[in-house]
Amino acid sequence: MSLRHLTLVGLLVSAFAVSPTDAADNGYFPRNPYDTRFCDGLETAFRTGNGTRLDCTSKTNAIVVEYFDYWPEAIGQALALATKTGLQPGIVLVCRNDRQHCDAAAHEVESVFAGLKAPLTLWTCALTDAALGDCHRADLP
Repeated sequence: MSLRHLTLVGLLVSAFAVSPTDAADNGYFPRNPYDTRFCDGLETAFRTGNGTRLDCTSKTNAIVVEYFDYWPEAIGQALALATKTGLQPGIVLVCRNDRQHCDAAAHEVESVFAGLKAPLTLWTCALTDAALGDCHRADLP
């Protein structure tokens, strides 16, 4: 391998490296940067028995914070972690594109929970929302 290729590989590795601070949260994957904002004032140090990190918990909800385009992952995490904690599932969808895409994702989430007849608290949050209280909230029975 030439020096030019080695330099390129080194630059790519350093560009995608996870900092020790980010990796400390769960051993590898960095936290969603919106966890801090939308979990402010809630319990954030919860881990399940197998070490899975839950974004935050309120008195009633096990809450997962996820970008709107990862709504299927949010459903799975919310259901699994709510089952482990005994709390109701809660999902915060962070809308990083136009509202139409986020509303479509929220509708998909609501449809899944309605089909399961499972309770859900769903927040849809814009990047400009300062706190969870600023987000749109929907409670499904």
